[in-house]
Amino acid sequence: MPSEITQKATVAKNLRDQRKRKGWSQEKLSESSGVAVRTIQRIENAKVEPHLQTLALLAGSLELEVHELLSGGFAEDEKLSGASERKWLLMFHLSPLIGFIIPFGNIIVPLILWAYKRSDHPIYDEHGRAVINFHLTVSLAFLLGVFLLLMLFEMGLILLILISIFTLSQIILNTQKMLKDETFKYPLVIKFL
Repeated sequence: MPSEITQKATVAKNLRDQRKRKGWSQEKLSESSGVAVRTIQRIENAKVEPHLQTLALLAGSLELEVHELLSGGFAEDEKLSGASERKWLLMFHLSPLIGFIIPFGNIIVPLILWAYKRSDHPIYDEHGRAVINFHLTVSLAFLLGVFLLLMLFEMGLILLILISIFTLSQIILNTQKMLKDETFKYPLVIKFL
């Protein structure tokens, strides 16, 4: 009995950790794997020992092998130290603030960080892409605002102010979510990468 409890706790922790590393909610994992949200919740709370077929579906969606959800830990290259991981993710999410000082810094700096770190771990690739896609989209909207500023001053000015407030609020909101290990989401994004 103790080993069954330990196995459930191991699977629960590994599934939860890997889902959060991808920045996915339980609903997103359910959608991707075809496993019911309620089942995922019960597995992550160590309430049930999942069938091997269920683990295979979940592992496949998370781009893992089943043994990685069952084992007590991940391969050394899969591990990230919490402090180091948070530091890099914090840099990904906050570096676009430079764009308020340097034109297109909100794209260039995250792009450099992403190019440097994306091959180190999938979480860096995922967060980097999300940040870059959001700021490319925002920059296009900003250019539209500048164009309107030249044609219709008041409308362009209002649009530029709204875009700036929206961008700043999304940077702050998603940085807070990342620090709390919650699912981050940048809305209204065109996927360039």
